[in-house]
Amino acid sequence: MNNPKKEETYWKPEGEQALDRSPVCFKVSTELKNELRSIPDWQKKLRASLPRLISEWKDLHDGG
Repeated sequence: MNNPKKEETYWKPEGEQALDRSPVCFKVSTELKNELRSIPDWQKKLRASLPRLISEWKDLHDGG
């Protein structure tokens, strides 16, 4: 039987690129974890801040 809403059930990435299947994992204190998780859409906001962090690190360490 065909699903008339088939496209609606497919997962689609939020941004222009799909996310990698392998997560980046790191440990933080319980307090920091709880504070981070209290921020609405924290994962999306954290992903958005990473390019700036990487760029700043490169500027400091590569003589940018």
